[in-house]
Amino acid sequence: MGTAEDFGNANADGPLRIGSAVGRHQTLLIQGLSPLCDSVTLWFNLSPWCVTSWHSSPAPLPRTDTVHYGLPLSPMSAPRKRPEELRSHRWFGPDDLRSFGHRSRTKQMGFDAEDFSGKPVIGILNTWSDLNTCHTHFRERVEQVKRGVYQAGGFPVELPVLSLSEQFMKPTSMFYRNLTAMEVEETLRCHPVDGAVLMGGCDKTVPALLMGAFTMDLPCLFLPAGPMLK
Repeated sequence: MGTAEDFGNANADGPLRIGSAVGRHQTLLIQGLSPLCDSVTLWFNLSPWCVTSWHSSPAPLPRTDTVHYGLPLSPMSAPRKRPEELRSHRWFGPDDLRSFGHRSRTKQMGFDAEDFSGKPVIGILNTWSDLNTCHTHFRERVEQVKRGVYQAGGFPVELPVLSLSEQFMKPTSMFYRNLTAMEVEETLRCHPVDGAVLMGGCDKTVPALLMGAFTMDLPCLFLPAGPMLK
């Protein structure tokens, strides 16, 4: 994925952005976001899906059309997907009994039709755990990610996936990396998700999240846990 020099200094003024092309979509690895950030803001361009910036408030980063390795980002002027072109439309859009059930169950959870109708559904895959030291702040961080998705015009849904605790899993967390990758892929596949935010850290959870999302071939962002400061 690149050397430490490629990723830059995580303590620089604002997050750094690095891109890697996977399947038909661009994926940005977000570096520089630490548990100290006050808030997270996302801007999405939904067709073809890409993210042109992700930064911690209040200072925005300048727009760039090219990222590392010479990979271009889709321009902001690209046409957005129509609601019926979204993957989630198969669940919520049709005028039939099955989709009526999906819509009514979503409303049963407290959402209004305006919250999800015609909007891209963004699955936030959260690997928070009380026994995963570098992920303990994700319980609070996920709420900031949700706000960013709402601000960008999407509908965020949090989906928990297996958390690989490097410190506590015996005999080794490596035994469970591929299990998490399969869970990520199938979680994205079976739910009405148009794109994903992957929240993880440490050296087993990170590849597990990325492998699962890449195999599913959905647009995604990766949000690293950041350094353990205590």
